[in-house]
Amino acid sequence: MHGVHIALTDTEGNILFSAGNPSRVTHSRSAAKLAQAVAVIETGAVDNFGFNETDLALMCASHSSGDFHVTRAKNMLSKTKAEEDDL
Repeated sequence: MHGVHIALTDTEGNILFSAGNPSRVTHSRSAAKLAQAVAVIETGAVDNFGFNETDLALMCASHSSGDFHVTRAKNMLSKTKAEEDDL
C-alpha cells in the first residue's frame, strides 16, 4: 500500500478535495512520466518514430534499469536516430 498526499483544486487554487496532507511539498517524479508519455502520443511521435506498446510501457514505468530496460531504451533511441550523448 502507498500513502498519498493529494489536492484537487479549482482554477483559483481553492481545495475542492484532499487526502493526506494537501499542503505537503513533493516532487512529481514518476507521476510526470504519464504526462510525458501523453505528449509523445498527442504530438504524433509514436507514429512518427514507430514506438510500440512496449516502448510506451517503458516511458510510463519506474524500473530497475535491467538489461531488458536498457536494451529497450537503446532501441527507442535508434528509432529516433538519436545517440545516448543526445540525452
